[in-house]
Amino acid sequence: MSDLDSIAAHLQIFNIEAKFLDLPGLFAEDSHRQTVFAYPESAIVRTIVADFAGVTSLIAVPWNCLLDVTRLNQSAKTRLDIAESGEPVELPLGRFYKLPLVLDTHLAAQQVLHFPCASGAKLLELGLDALYTLQESYTVQDIATALEDVPLIVQDPNHRQLSRQLRETLLLDTRLPAMPEMGARILEVCASGNANATTLANVLEADPSLCAQIIHTAQSAFYAYRGKINSIRDAIARVLGFDTVANMALGIAIGKSFSIPFDGPLGLRQFWRQAIYSAALCERLASLMPRTLRPDAGDAYLAGLLQNIGYLLLGHLHDDRFRELNSVLRFNPGANIELLEQLVLGLSHCEIGATLLRHWQMPEEVVVACLHHHNPNYHGEHACYAHLVLLANYLLASTVTPSISFHAIPETSLQATGLDVAQLQPVLPPLIAACLELDTLSELTGD
Repeated sequence: MSDLDSIAAHLQIFNIEAKFLDLPGLFAEDSHRQTVFAYPESAIVRTIVADFAGVTSLIAVPWNCLLDVTRLNQSAKTRLDIAESGEPVELPLGRFYKLPLVLDTHLAAQQVLHFPCASGAKLLELGLDALYTLQESYTVQDIATALEDVPLIVQDPNHRQLSRQLRETLLLDTRLPAMPEMGARILEVCASGNANATTLANVLEADPSLCAQIIHTAQSAFYAYRGKINSIRDAIARVLGFDTVANMALGIAIGKSFSIPFDGPLGLRQFWRQAIYSAALCERLASLMPRTLRPDAGDAYLAGLLQNIGYLLLGHLHDDRFRELNSVLRFNPGANIELLEQLVLGLSHCEIGATLLRHWQMPEEVVVACLHHHNPNYHGEHACYAHLVLLANYLLASTVTPSISFHAIPETSLQATGLDVAQLQPVLPPLIAACLELDTLSELTGD
């Protein structure tokens, strides 16, 4: 029995008919997307499991709102914590989870609600009365802030003062860490006029764990090499090439020099998972671009690998603000990260990361990708690198890290890279086939 069949069977016990709507895929026509999303995001529900007032509960807020943890804590006179199973739950079926429901007032004002299920591929449509029938118990409270109100909060004088202080401490050269020694040695080799596979291998062999990670990558199904790889020299000469190995090693060496919490949506585990998958996709997508537009494969890989390095610097210099942002995102899975960052920090991880990369005199292509990889409308110098990272992240969101997509792949990104949708789809199966190996690499890198 499939998950959807199981949900339908549970609903049938209470004489409620299950109505599922297909979510448009990443490559759906805009007409289909508009038909499916004819209803407002205020009627789509985000649900988490949290410990509320000493009781493990389901917390439900609209998709276009943020859970206001401070307000919820004040109402309960306690601290809200993510439960041990505190990942997003697909449906608030309180009677089956044996959990009470806390429903935001915005949702209680809707007649019909839509619940993401089946890893983002479907929406379950339920009337409000049907939802109440499915609960063990429920309360309705004002616990969410509309996303449209975030700009007003950000403009508050007190918030702006805190943001200004954080910006000054994060972006001052005197606080920025030096390039790690291994990273500096790799850059020195690459800058020399006679660099080759042997000179690069000699530098990398000083760090056996780094070599092991690169060899593991070269052996992954994503690169489809059938021969045996016994050394870092083999990985360079037979599979990955000088530029890709140099940039892969540089990115890993840089990332490993920071220490941040391992778990959570912004933790080290997720950082490396996103970085390694995105880097592999950027390299592959770059190879498909027209020759007149095609960027350097190594820089494309590095752009994907270091796109989120701003989170590492934030955690390194301001552990308290990093943990706050990590917590807010855990309570609001799938929310717009840029808005959350403005709310919590007053600046973005893109700005933070680009500042560090410029301080280290990294290639401007990589800096631009870091600064603009969330901006589908960027048309400045080296735009193709930013759009490659953006496309890679869209593809990841549709497969490896499934999420609801309210938007099709930006046409501007396709134009900037010279790619079309037909070229993107075949890239996904090799990535999915290599998931286990790439996940292992991300775990090794995060240790």
